[in-house]
Amino acid sequence: MAVLTSRLGIFGGSFNPVHLGHYEIVKAFLDHYPEDSVRIFPAVRLEMVRRTFTGLKRATVDLFEIQHPYPSYTADTIAHVKKFFTGELVLIMGYDCYLEFHRWQRTGYILDACSLVVFYRKGVAAVANPHVPA
Repeated sequence: MAVLTSRLGIFGGSFNPVHLGHYEIVKAFLDHYPEDSVRIFPAVRLEMVRRTFTGLKRATVDLFEIQHPYPSYTADTIAHVKKFFTGELVLIMGYDCYLEFHRWQRTGYILDACSLVVFYRKGVAAVANPHVPA
């Protein structure tokens, strides 16, 4: 499962439901980083997520969170990715998730392992390495 890019975006969640905003976030990341790729990690709704992202080159749906025992934490997903990818990891999230990030499991590990890119819903604007709320 080799990844040939120098930067890999990680985009996960329950996708409950998956919607155009999710697609636009991944597309915007890929447009901004034309040499890189994104791995999408749905926790549920696998087929819906696959259909949504099928047309995006350099975007791959990964089964790790679906196959991982519940609950699945982003830190576990990052540790899994680090087993096969040695380049820069970028955790992609919407602003709503960013506002709750301080409640996630092992945020220190996540911040040590990844850069963050946060997308706002209106206009899909990115903020690279934002300050994490306390």
